[in-house]
Amino acid sequence: MVTDDVPPSPRDGARAHVPNDDGPPAPSAPAELAAARAVCSALDPVLTRHGFAPGQPGTRDGEASVVHCCAYGDFRHRFPALAPGIEEASGFDVGAVDPATACVDLDVVVVVDPEPRLTAVRLEGDDLLTLLHDADLPHLVDEARRLPHESFPVALRRLAALLEGLLGRAATR
Repeated sequence: MVTDDVPPSPRDGARAHVPNDDGPPAPSAPAELAAARAVCSALDPVLTRHGFAPGQPGTRDGEASVVHCCAYGDFRHRFPALAPGIEEASGFDVGAVDPATACVDLDVVVVVDPEPRLTAVRLEGDDLLTLLHDADLPHLVDEARRLPHESFPVALRRLAALLEGLLGRAATR
């Protein structure tokens, strides 16, 4: 599920995007904006500690999305083995991409109908389950599978812990 507010992922056949400053997000429904802000509040401390920028919220028709990006060069330096196929699958030429300005995105999508519910967590198209398997953390996959079925506050706390475990593990490999 992709919203207009989320830049295309290199997995979608696009090149790594270059962040720009188009100003604040467009006005949105209070529930969607509240959900996006809750995602930022829960995940920014974990992700910024691991080199990602604070979350960029977006909303659209009952859905909230938050993108956390990390400069490609910094991402590969910190996490050389995480999501090893993003370059090949996206088709971008690593030598032609400026590692300081190209970004690797972590996208979090929340459906707000009637209550907020986490529906997707992807790093450049690789879902959280794939990332956990690839990082040799299969014991965390069941926890990740429960995220869409848990209350939103519980799911956000669990997701923050899962991402901390994933990024911590990936940084040591």
